Amino acid sequence: STFAPYLRDHAMRVMARVVRNTLRDSDTIFQIRPGVIAAVLDDTAETGAVWAADRIRRALLDTPARDVVTMSAGLACYPSHAMEASVLIEVVDRALATARALGPGRIEVAAISN
Repeated sequence: STFAPYLRDHAMRVMARVVRNTLRDSDTIFQIRPGVIAAVLDDTAETGAVWAADRIRRALLDTPARDVVTMSAGLACYPSHAMEASVLIEVVDRALATARALGPGRIEVAAISN
C-alpha cells in the first residue's frame, strides 16, 4: 500500500534514529538516495556486520514505523569482498538489490569480487 509522504518521512526519521542508536560512534551513517541509508562500520568483520544489521532490523520491528517502513540490507566488507571502494559499492549494491527482491527484512551478504 502507499503511505502519505509525511508518514514515509517520519518512518525514515525513526529508521535513522534506530540505526544511530544501534551502531557505534565510530561508525558512519548516511543517506545514499531517498529510502536508502548506508552505514560504514569501522573495523567490523562480516559476522559483526550481519549481527549489526539484524539488531537494526529487530529494533525497527519494535517501533510504530514497522507498519510503514521495512529494512532490507546488503552487506560487503573490505577487503574480503573487494579491494577498491568503487568495486565494494558495486557488490554491496547488488547484495541490496537481491535482498530487496527476496522480500522485506532480508539481509544479504555480497558475493566475493574477483
